[in-house]
Amino acid sequence: MLMRLNILKSPTLKRILNGSFWNFVATLFTQGATFSTNIILARILGKEIFGEYAGVYNCLLIMSSIAQLAIGYTATKYIAEFRNCDKEKTGRIIGLCFFTSLYSALAGGIILFCMSGIIATVFFKAPNLTAFLQYGSCFVFFSVLNGLFSGILCGLEKFKKLASGSITSAVLQILLFSVGTAVWGMTGAVISLTLSGLLRLVIFFVISCNSLKAEHIKPVFTGYRKEKSIITRFALPAAMAGLFSMPVIFMTNTILIRTQDGFKEMASYAAANSLKQLVLFLPLIINSVGLSILNNTKGEKNNSAYFKVYHANIAFIVISAICGTLFVGIPGKYILWIFGKSFISDTGVLWILLLSIIPESLSIGMYQHMQSQEKLWSSLLFINLPREGVFLVLSFILIPVYKAQGLAIAYCISWMLCAVIIYIFVQYHQKEKNPKIWRE
Repeated sequence: MLMRLNILKSPTLKRILNGSFWNFVATLFTQGATFSTNIILARILGKEIFGEYAGVYNCLLIMSSIAQLAIGYTATKYIAEFRNCDKEKTGRIIGLCFFTSLYSALAGGIILFCMSGIIATVFFKAPNLTAFLQYGSCFVFFSVLNGLFSGILCGLEKFKKLASGSITSAVLQILLFSVGTAVWGMTGAVISLTLSGLLRLVIFFVISCNSLKAEHIKPVFTGYRKEKSIITRFALPAAMAGLFSMPVIFMTNTILIRTQDGFKEMASYAAANSLKQLVLFLPLIINSVGLSILNNTKGEKNNSAYFKVYHANIAFIVISAICGTLFVGIPGKYILWIFGKSFISDTGVLWILLLSIIPESLSIGMYQHMQSQEKLWSSLLFINLPREGVFLVLSFILIPVYKAQGLAIAYCISWMLCAVIIYIFVQYHQKEKNPKIWRE
């Protein structure tokens, strides 16, 4: 009991709560802008065309996630770990992450532009979507670099500045989508998506530069190859996990789109999934704050603070997930009505996806220990591959029968499996391997 009281009074808890509040504000406006634009699009474009937009948008997100190569995630971890004890090393890490992101952003945008015709014709069976995918290739470039600068701000624990940038970009995004979609339809929606990505990039670039200057950290663009080992032992396996998971998401979405009334089913899933993401954003922002603080305490070699942060992070994540699930799930039928009357019947899809939030949030909380120990190769082999394999196989089986609900069921079961595997892996690593939380 005394230990619990000490945790409640600790500076570590204050850091988590303060960072979580501002990260909550940042994510609230980011996710809120996406949620609002989805409502605008669904009402202006109609259910079927909104389903086409959802297919294009998911494809852009998948390509962006792959092209990011987990560099933003990597930047957060290592900037948090070394920003106090080795500023020169931190500068080299930033230089390495910047050039890696720049090259991967260019590659991702070019690949999508060249593959747009094949994706639209072969996978979506909708050649008319080719131009929209090509318009969105610039969005991929902007999104990858945005991921890097967001990761830098999280690593510096500049969550208040992250929030201010997110508020500004969210307001601009809603304005762009409202005007663009009303005037030019789906073409305006995709162009607005790209322009909002560009504006967000400019905003976060300026904020990141100012934050680094305030911390007396100077990005180093020569000699940064000294830090290339972080790519092979951390960024590469994390990126490979994305290379497996993102195509699986694309394939499962494609299976759904190619069923009878596929774009309408995709719209049903997209609407329910947007609500699921709205619930999940609080656990995710708590987790991103925990990521920064956990690795910062690891860099300071503070064993006691490390495990306080780890267990507090899991507790806050799970509690927020349960509360959010009930808050959205109970009035879910009425919330879906916001998208239009035709979405009211999709409460089954919504509840299945909401149930997946509990194992998913538990998984991301427990996973912090693995990433802090740089066990990402093990994670790739024993966690990511089994989860994505189960998700894909179940999707092939369930979607032809249950359509959008089948995709939701497959997603939920795959995360249940993931939570079990991570729990077993972490317990084994702690008890049998007796790891130290930092390298000697």
